[in-house]
Amino acid sequence: LLADKDTQIDGIVSVNGGAIYSAQQNYAVDTTPPAGTVTLNPLTPDNLIDAQEAGQTTLPVTGKVTGDFKVGDKVTVTVDGKPYTGTLDAQGNFSIPVPTAALIADTDTKYEVTVALTDGAGNTGTASGANDYNSNVAPPANNVAISLNPVTGDNIITVAEGQADSITLFGKVSGAFTAGDVVTLRVHDQILSTTVDAVGNYSQIVSMAALKADPDTQAEVSVAAKDPVSGKINTVGTSQDYTVETDGSGGGNGGSGGGSGGTSGKTVAMYIDPVTSDNVINASEAKATDTAITGRVTGVFTPGDQVILSVNGKPYSGAVNAQGAFSINVPTAELLADYDTQIEGRITTSAGTANAVQNYALSDSNTNGANTAIGGTSSGAAIEDSTTQASGSLSVTGA
Repeated sequence: LLADKDTQIDGIVSVNGGAIYSAQQNYAVDTTPPAGTVTLNPLTPDNLIDAQEAGQTTLPVTGKVTGDFKVGDKVTVTVDGKPYTGTLDAQGNFSIPVPTAALIADTDTKYEVTVALTDGAGNTGTASGANDYNSNVAPPANNVAISLNPVTGDNIITVAEGQADSITLFGKVSGAFTAGDVVTLRVHDQILSTTVDAVGNYSQIVSMAALKADPDTQAEVSVAAKDPVSGKINTVGTSQDYTVETDGSGGGNGGSGGGSGGTSGKTVAMYIDPVTSDNVINASEAKATDTAITGRVTGVFTPGDQVILSVNGKPYSGAVNAQGAFSINVPTAELLADYDTQIEGRITTSAGTANAVQNYALSDSNTNGANTAIGGTSSGAAIEDSTTQASGSLSVTGA
């Protein structure tokens, strides 16, 4: 077929030695890979990450592909060796959130974008581009951390819970901070502010409508923490992914689906516990060979489903038990070396994929100074403080 110069198939049939019938079928040959061009927008309006932009949990890498492509073609952004993926829309546009900490920490301040193109004939090809940007802020501070407790306690907003006008989100700042430091919470199109108390606790009332309407169903939080010793302001952030269930009435909540059947009782979520009792790895805890990272999967899962954690760019996996709890040993040295002191986790079950992150801090005694970390944990449910330290391995459990 490929060698046929006239790309035509001829057919002849003789009926009982009499009448002869013939037919032709023309066809086309297209083996040319799709050709496309990637145009990248500036990372920020001036292509420079400033102090205010550094306080955002993520920054969107945006651009447009022209030429041969299809809706849904995969886009991969590589920052400091780590991939972040998204897809093209009908106009060839893409927007992929990338952790701001990763962009700041990238030593060459350059990200690469690769698009896996597909044309109408099914041929595949690639198009690529790169953007050099600048940053006038230092890599994220590792002597302060902020955590956000699971939304509604289990990161699943049920149909019943979704009837409320609002809920209160709780969290904690640990490490080097000062009472009164401002915490900024972002949900959908709302930006809310509150402050931390003397032991780092904070809370904020959030509109349920905003939580349900958030297209990425992710609450983002950051704190501008003043080091009580140096007076330096360090901004760190984290987030909490959650799921919104629907009742099948056709309402779409935050991309969770809707229509016939709804998603009530058919979703999955997860969260990661604070890394240590106070979410600060102190000098004694830093000597442990391994640290057990714990958390829980909620909603639809099967015992044995695998949780995958990423620490310092390396994967570590473990299974959930019948209650959804997991405990995965991670080399403490990798936690100490992680540039953004943040653990990323994910799990895929029959209900879909859930993600979670946990930010943590390092005591200055592990780095280059002396700092007393503030202990304790605050959440919607009481969690008991612990001062137990391990010399060989460290195991932290949580609800």
